[in-house]
Amino acid sequence: MTASQLGKAMGITSTQVGDMEKGNSATSMARLYDLCVFFEVSADYLLGLTEKTSVTGE
Repeated sequence: MTASQLGKAMGITSTQVGDMEKGNSATSMARLYDLCVFFEVSADYLLGLTEKTSVTGE
């Protein structure tokens, strides 16, 4: 998936996606939640705090 595709799906620009990926821009809790739902993973996984993709340990 490209930054442009993710941006379209999330309602943001590809530049905003790139800034989040690079850590140049913080994101809101609401956007973090939306990313978790979109990718079907936990927030801990997206933040690099665990290798488990779900909160149930799957």
